[in-house]
Amino acid sequence: MIFEQSGFRIENNKLILSKIGEIPILISRPIEGIIKQIVIKHCTVA
Repeated sequence: MIFEQSGFRIENNKLILSKIGEIPILISRPIEGIIKQIVIKHCTVA
């Protein structure tokens, strides 16, 4: 799934995606500039 600028936001160490909801994230370094797009991939673990 690809989320454009209006389909996501980051608040309080959570990635909030439209149609999916909140996903906890760990931000390892400061975000510089503007995030234009996020790609979410779902992979199964055997």
